[in-house]
Amino acid sequence: MDKHALATPQTQLEAVMDMIRTRLPEALAVQVEPFANRFFAQVDPGDLEGAAVADLYGAVVSQWHFVQKPLPEARVRVFNPRLDEHGWESTHTVIEIVGKDMPFLVDSIAMEVNRQGLTLHLIVHPVMAVVRDDAGQFQRLGEHGETGVGYESIMHLEVDRRTDPADLHALQGGLNSVLADVHSAVADWPQMRERVAEIIHGMEQNPPSVD
Repeated sequence: MDKHALATPQTQLEAVMDMIRTRLPEALAVQVEPFANRFFAQVDPGDLEGAAVADLYGAVVSQWHFVQKPLPEARVRVFNPRLDEHGWESTHTVIEIVGKDMPFLVDSIAMEVNRQGLTLHLIVHPVMAVVRDDAGQFQRLGEHGETGVGYESIMHLEVDRRTDPADLHALQGGLNSVLADVHSAVADWPQMRERVAEIIHGMEQNPPSVD
């Protein structure tokens, strides 16, 4: 039996790393392997139970390539991976998201998936320190606390499979709307806090009269 077909949760990630080292050119493998380690670092092994190692390998390599694209703003990709086109496959529809880390992000995405009547089968959502140039082009992974890094939410979700292009388009559109709403809410939050502080200060300086 191919050791890369199925593995126990305890050996899956080691097998994924082995595939990265043997299938990718060395110069690329040395970049993807630390990314993969961070990508899977906080995933409960039970969530991956029964998954084909080749599909986990495909998922992390796909996410790596998605991260490489310039990032002026959050990006969403919704697709059904196919072996002949993407080099890996899944029984689920896959969602990839890359964007600036923000509060409420994971819950908001999960709520939108649920609103569209889909079940969330897997979510991988590390926050990574990333260095990009002024044009938003990926340069390298950084370290938490390092000067000049940005913190990005790298999300891989698997939901009920949808094959109708209209359904996939609606899902991507809904997720883009949610990301825009979260961004607006987070951007407005400091101004809201400042305004509340001004109101409180004004009330302290001029307490309202009480009958």
